[in-house]
Amino acid sequence: YHRSVWLDLTGDGRKSILTARAKLTPGGAKGSKAKTQLVWLEMPMPYSVDEATGTPLEVDGTVFDPFSSRHIPWKSHVLTEGPDVMFSIADMDTTDDTVEIFA
Repeated sequence: YHRSVWLDLTGDGRKSILTARAKLTPGGAKGSKAKTQLVWLEMPMPYSVDEATGTPLEVDGTVFDPFSSRHIPWKSHVLTEGPDVMFSIADMDTTDDTVEIFA
């Protein structure tokens, strides 16, 4: 993983991770090959939210922790593969609720 950005990709307030990753695999006599991907690591969703305080909760009523072992690993979505996946994020149209990702 060589670049990561915290970003709400679903519009629900959860900031997930958008990241670029590369894995170098031995290629024998022809050299090595790199597999590169742009990946979205989706932050888990809490079971519920306390109506009085707004605190996100686990199924057992304890405070939600997206980094606890019960939520690891996060769901991974490969958005694209290619020779290189360095990326930038921009909001090209501030009148909509989306951002553009340039990879």
